[in-house]
Amino acid sequence: QAPRPLPMWWPKEWLALLCGFADRLGTAVLLTTLPFYLMELRVARLELWAGAILSAQFAAAALGNVFWGRVADRLGERRALLFALCGDGIFFFLTAFATTPWLVLTARFLAGACEPAVPCLSLVVRALPPEALHKGLERFTLFVVGAYAVGGVVVGASYADIGWAGTSVVTGVVALLAALATACRADADSGDEVSALPGLGRFATALRSADFITHAATAFTAGFATNLVVSVLPVALLQEFGYGPRGAALAFLTVPVVLAAAGLRIAPTAMRRCGARPVIGIGLVLSIAFCALLASPVGRAHPAALVLLCVCVVVGMQLQQSPNQARAKAIGDALTVRGTGAVVSASRMAWACGQAAGPMAALAAYAHAGPAAPWLVLLALEAALAAVYAALRVPLFTRADSLGMGLASIEISGVGPRGPAEPAPSGAGPQAHAPATTPASASGPTPAPRKGILRLPPGWAGGERADASPADTASSSEQSEDTEAQAAASSPLPPKETAPAVDGEG
Repeated sequence: QAPRPLPMWWPKEWLALLCGFADRLGTAVLLTTLPFYLMELRVARLELWAGAILSAQFAAAALGNVFWGRVADRLGERRALLFALCGDGIFFFLTAFATTPWLVLTARFLAGACEPAVPCLSLVVRALPPEALHKGLERFTLFVVGAYAVGGVVVGASYADIGWAGTSVVTGVVALLAALATACRADADSGDEVSALPGLGRFATALRSADFITHAATAFTAGFATNLVVSVLPVALLQEFGYGPRGAALAFLTVPVVLAAAGLRIAPTAMRRCGARPVIGIGLVLSIAFCALLASPVGRAHPAALVLLCVCVVVGMQLQQSPNQARAKAIGDALTVRGTGAVVSASRMAWACGQAAGPMAALAAYAHAGPAAPWLVLLALEAALAAVYAALRVPLFTRADSLGMGLASIEISGVGPRGPAEPAPSGAGPQAHAPATTPASASGPTPAPRKGILRLPPGWAGGERADASPADTASSSEQSEDTEAQAAASSPLPPKETAPAVDGEG
């Protein structure tokens, strides 16, 4: 029996939104309750244990990203989500009954290994058409960040009454309910179809490019900074200002609220105005400045100052991460043949590694060198990121191309990196594909195109030739469709060097 169709107003990627929310709710509750539960267990060196447990969960998530991605490829996204969320719910329940730090670490490591982030993102991408993908990813981000906010509210409202065990059971119930919804709903957009693995093309070449190296370094730094802030803030409020669970949870609530505003409004507006890499540069400068303030005694003299500066660091981090996510797809499309998904997966791995390293490094520094040490660590990492951009000659404050995606090592002119461009609008047969001498090149050799500049041949403006007749335009459209069909069937590898601009190429 065919399932009932979804209402028109219901998002097609609803299953990914629900599963992402359920998983992140468990993480949010852990972040705000862990220091207080370890204090109840009278654990020595509380900061070290908190850092070890959080890093164990995120390290397992990094490994789980690879595993669940393969499961989604072989069995479909819906089945991968079902299995992952069942594991999430079981290990969230077991966390409630962990009475030693080692048991907590083991349960949260296994829960992290069941993180369903990759099947969720795959389902969003598959369920939506290209023109709606941007809005779908925004909704997914909103649900994930909203889970952190709801987690803070749950802890602030109920931890004094139900404690560690009760809040852990709540997260387990939510995860199992999401798994039940996944099992019961198998509609056309729930991800039962299994698609063939894409060809990787020049994937290894893309990973060695300056663009991807700087992109991966930015993703690692952003993941590191995010988890450093959310792990250090509750510990600092407890250790330095004597906050209880309710006060720490309410202060923590400001982080996801500002994160949502920066990711959904501030960063996209800045990208439209400035391009991708300049926004990354602005976020880098802001992060360095606010980390320097947090490392000084003035920045930590009052809890309000601490929370405000942490929020400012989050804004700077999000200004780096939002445009950097857009760069992943641009790099994959430009430097590989049907290998964009693999590039995005590698990018996600860099982000997950940063998330895994952040809590342990930050809280170990806090325990051994004092409250200023985590912010000095982050300051050094941000400075190292700026040095990577400078060493690879990838300028941060230059809008590199017409799309603003910030690709420094790609030449866009005539024949693009993925194959020949459209044929000339006049002529037929093999001559339509042969390079022709333009009036500009008749008097001498055509100068080499500059990197990152979109060059159109003379007589062209806005993607159409100014002197083209309607008949020429129609002929060009028909030939372009034939050429695209032939290119899709043969999938030729792109040439290593760009060819001179051909009269009639768009």
